[in-house]
Amino acid sequence: MLHIARAKLSPYGDRAEVLQADVLTCDIPACDLVLSSFMFHHVPPDRLSETLSRIAGALTPGGCLILLDIMQVGPRWAERIGAQSRRLYRQHVAAAISAGTVTQAEIDTRWAFKQKMKQEGKDVEYPHSAEDILNSMCEAGFDEFGLVWRQFGSTIVTGFVPDKRE
Repeated sequence: MLHIARAKLSPYGDRAEVLQADVLTCDIPACDLVLSSFMFHHVPPDRLSETLSRIAGALTPGGCLILLDIMQVGPRWAERIGAQSRRLYRQHVAAAISAGTVTQAEIDTRWAFKQKMKQEGKDVEYPHSAEDILNSMCEAGFDEFGLVWRQFGSTIVTGFVPDKRE
């Protein structure tokens, strides 16, 4: 999967970097922006604030976290929303393949990797809610944050660290 990401980001040269690391323990280099895509549901609930604090500490003054992930929307909706979300995901993937944005081989590689990780017990998922994430962002020192988009369970939250120049 990393080789796919590197290939897609190669036109941007040294402006973008792909790293493989354990977000719970790795050194996070100083940066203006952290983009997390479908990773935080693997962070244990008791490590959310700590992980977000580490990210906030790496961001330059006024820096931004954009976090896209699956977040719980309530127990009564979970099954129905999950089914609808999976249907829309399949439509999205089919459209991306048709448009040439991604290949079926890339999709197959991603799913094979995910299944391998699950079989090895390395793909554990936690049902965080948007409220869990936002509360943890507050505890972590983000001074401006909020939910900016949601479609079924897929959710984007954004947060900024204080701009020390103010």
